Amino acid sequence: MGKFGSHLFIVSLVLVFSTCVLSPNTNDGLVILSPNDGAVFAFNEAVKFVASAVTVPDDLTWHNEQGSIWGKGAEFTKVLIAGEYTVILKQNSQEVGSVSFTVLPMDFSPGSFVQYVQMLDSQIHILSPGYYIPGYVNLGTDAAQPTINIPKDRGAGAKDSFPALDVPPVRDPILTLPKGYEAPDQPIPSHTRSLQDSADYMITQREFFIPNLNDSQSDPKIITASAVLRDNSVVLWVDEQTIIPTADIESLFEKTHQILPRVETLFGIRGATNGDRKIHILFTPLVNQSSVAIGFFNPTDLLPRNTQDWSSSYNPFSNECNLLTLGVPQEGSDNGSFSLSSLAATISHELSHLIRFQRKTRQVMLSGSQDVPYEEIFLDEGLAHLTETLLGYGVSGGNLNFAQHYLDSSAVYSFSGLSLNGQDDSAGRRGAMLLLLSWWFWKQGGLSVNEDGGFVDRGGIRFLQQLVDTQLTGWPGLESALNTSRSQIIKRFFEDSVLNIEKNDVPKDPFTHEPLGVQVHGGGISGFRAMEEAGLMSIAPMAIGYSGAIFVSGYPEVFLGGSAAQRNRVQGHLHVYWFMIEP
Repeated sequence: MGKFGSHLFIVSLVLVFSTCVLSPNTNDGLVILSPNDGAVFAFNEAVKFVASAVTVPDDLTWHNEQGSIWGKGAEFTKVLIAGEYTVILKQNSQEVGSVSFTVLPMDFSPGSFVQYVQMLDSQIHILSPGYYIPGYVNLGTDAAQPTINIPKDRGAGAKDSFPALDVPPVRDPILTLPKGYEAPDQPIPSHTRSLQDSADYMITQREFFIPNLNDSQSDPKIITASAVLRDNSVVLWVDEQTIIPTADIESLFEKTHQILPRVETLFGIRGATNGDRKIHILFTPLVNQSSVAIGFFNPTDLLPRNTQDWSSSYNPFSNECNLLTLGVPQEGSDNGSFSLSSLAATISHELSHLIRFQRKTRQVMLSGSQDVPYEEIFLDEGLAHLTETLLGYGVSGGNLNFAQHYLDSSAVYSFSGLSLNGQDDSAGRRGAMLLLLSWWFWKQGGLSVNEDGGFVDRGGIRFLQQLVDTQLTGWPGLESALNTSRSQIIKRFFEDSVLNIEKNDVPKDPFTHEPLGVQVHGGGISGFRAMEEAGLMSIAPMAIGYSGAIFVSGYPEVFLGGSAAQRNRVQGHLHVYWFMIEP
């Protein structure tokens, strides 16, 4: 938890089981059951007041020492500020008894925070005076709409602001198997045995099917490409309609050989497709021209071609090889999307997709099992972006843009669901999962790097492989691998990373000299873009939000917006944090 003291206070009923008889057994044995005389309660702990008798009278009132009525009836609950108290129980205005108790103060100091769970439509948050940054974690399935009401004598806000970045280009489109596809009844080649090169090793030219990235309903285009560089593990193909400088091809070939063994260390050894274990990388200007991606992996290419349209395993456009398809290098392009570093990052990204699909999905599919796991998109893409950073392309490959884009509008993007704008897969959500998975990867121990670039597992790689070697997908897979709930997965990231001002060192890549982790500290890579501190805010389901710093001199009140049904669904799921930055 860094240097922060974490205090979890859930506003709920706390029953103190003790019996304190404070007057003779008159009034049918009327006694105060709770609180006990001399009891001590933690800051923000709800105190439950309970009276009991053989027959509980209707005219009971509870008073403080000043005579004000705190409550009526046999029981009620109250949250009190720090101090020493005496409560007096009266029946028909006659004192029955009294108890004294203490509520301890909260030690608010810079770097500490307190958490409230919003259980009501309107709730008072007890804080000591000072500057705070409010944070929000919405663990519900509905968007939360909190409003903070600060007493009028508050000081001026002191929030940071950061320049907005352009939305980074999505690295790859989501391509899926044909609707209703069922695998043919054939075993998958072992991914551990050594395979001889296929008979077409010396083929220097072939046709490829290229999906139309701008129109998923149309048939793929057919192109001819030439093998320009190859060995026993990698083949680089170039579309006949373009020419790539030899220096660029050689650089990408070298980078691929640095990438391949390390991605296999992270997720497992690749398997064979059509008897061939080589990784085929096709460069075509059709990807550049689509303006929707830098490259892609198509899972249909890992399954047999089948042109019989009546078949449940109909798959007429398979390229039947371990294929990654990328755009062609464009050094000096405006956004750098097709720079050599960006293409290398995309190779890392798509290769992780390919290996995880082979090991998690295709292996089960071709075994004949009917229970085939397909990884959920939010986790699949998060892992692919994490791979880019772990391979040393988080900065030069543009991966940090996804993280910063998310941080600029964190409340908009759910970790796993739709954004407030109705988007599913998006740059913001990918950035969110990149940060979440990177934090947990290094929290599990991460890895170390040998001088030759090889990875040594320190706990992080085991975490990644647990996600691959299971039938579980999405949040259940993460919960199983981390042995905790999804709410804790998000909250611990928020508490220990988002609110942390300390940076932890991570190793650097020996080839690119870039850090192998992306960390949020003290509110962001360069900082969260704060939401407006006043007025109604909206926070997506399974999302976190962050407000600008405000000065609190009285007790703020948090209200929930939306319809009554929406408020009811949010109650108990919205966690409000107050992070003190200055008393």
